[in-house]
Amino acid sequence: MKKLIFIICLFVVVFHSAYTNAQEKKHYIALRPGLYFFTDEIEEKTFIQTGFSGEFAYGYYLHPNFGLEFNSGYYHDGVKRNDVRGFPAMLLAKGYYTLGMVELYTGGGFGIVYAEFDGDTQFGHVSAEDVCLGGNAVVGTNFNVLSNFFVGAQGKYIFTDQESFDLFDANLNGFTTTISLGYRF
Repeated sequence: MKKLIFIICLFVVVFHSAYTNAQEKKHYIALRPGLYFFTDEIEEKTFIQTGFSGEFAYGYYLHPNFGLEFNSGYYHDGVKRNDVRGFPAMLLAKGYYTLGMVELYTGGGFGIVYAEFDGDTQFGHVSAEDVCLGGNAVVGTNFNVLSNFFVGAQGKYIFTDQESFDLFDANLNGFTTTISLGYRF
């Protein structure tokens, strides 16, 4: 019983302190360039490991500790003989915790991923495209430089259904690490 009361008190203190530091600006946009680290099947079948990742995000704070974000992006493998490109569009729910000028967040969401592949695999040459469902989990931090501007860092794990690329099927699972450049309004 003491543990339960302690947890409830801690929960109230954490959310109350975050609420009192809440921002008046409810909307934000962010640009996030970074790296995409392919994992699982696509890495094994095509020898692709790391590429470019970039996304544009629009977010709305429903509460100082909770918000929704829509992001759309682009990723590319960067390998000359193989070319995999993806265009994800995701909707995320994010939880926030503010410590002065620093904002910590985590969340997850789902969406669709359009992908293209053109290159050599262990099965031969493939040139194909597909659309599938996907999801992601994020963790990150923002530092409020000015009242409207922030910079930050984000890590994301993206997982997808099987993409069908003619000679082989593979998911485009991977990790991204990005920097965030954002504006609140």
